[in-house]
Amino acid sequence: MQIINLDLSVKGIVPLLQAKQGDVGRKFQAVITDGGTAYDIPSGTTLSVWYSGTSGEGNYSHIGLDDDFLQSRSAFTISGNTVTVELVAQMLACAGGGTLSLVMNGADGTQIATWNIPYIVEKMPGANSEGATQYYTAYAEVAMKEMSSALINALEYAKISGEFDGPRGIQGEKGDPGEPGPQGPAGPQGEKGDTGATGAPGPQGIQGPAGADGKDYVLTNADKQEIVSEVLAALPTAEGGSF
Repeated sequence: MQIINLDLSVKGIVPLLQAKQGDVGRKFQAVITDGGTAYDIPSGTTLSVWYSGTSGEGNYSHIGLDDDFLQSRSAFTISGNTVTVELVAQMLACAGGGTLSLVMNGADGTQIATWNIPYIVEKMPGANSEGATQYYTAYAEVAMKEMSSALINALEYAKISGEFDGPRGIQGEKGDPGEPGPQGPAGPQGEKGDTGATGAPGPQGIQGPAGADGKDYVLTNADKQEIVSEVLAALPTAEGGSF
């Protein structure tokens, strides 16, 4: 990793930063001093890089995505009076030269210092060859698969944890009753039951006496009462009494 010295008060010759075309994760360190003495970088200090060169121009303070593919990572780390800076891939896409500006701002937004630093991107032999294109295409496919898998896992975790569940809404009014449905088809007719057994014939009645003319007559109630009276009168009595 290339190390350069940057002073707040003393303007000197800033060395040339060197990188290769297509570099990923290329970093350099800047040791910050003030009049030759180590500078105590205030808490809350923020940094950014502005650049212009063969690959185009832009600015950044964060790079790419971190391992969970949900948040970008900072392009800077600060340790004591040393700042580690990562160069964004867009700066290194094409061979050629350019200039970057390292901007340091305080926590309240005031600018502490700005340094213009020249850089050169050396050509990578075969960078535009068919083989290189195939390599980077395969690399991109693998990276996309990993990103998709991580994203799916993150979404599934969020779903299970309830992060997507909003507050329960107000229950709506009861709707009107629906129209009666059509009558269903008639059910199958049951089987016919067995015929009951025929009852036994009753006993034959006693035939009444034949009439004087030899014909049978049906006894009336009066005839029956007369017969009963005659029978009772003909019964014997005990000791001259009647039953």
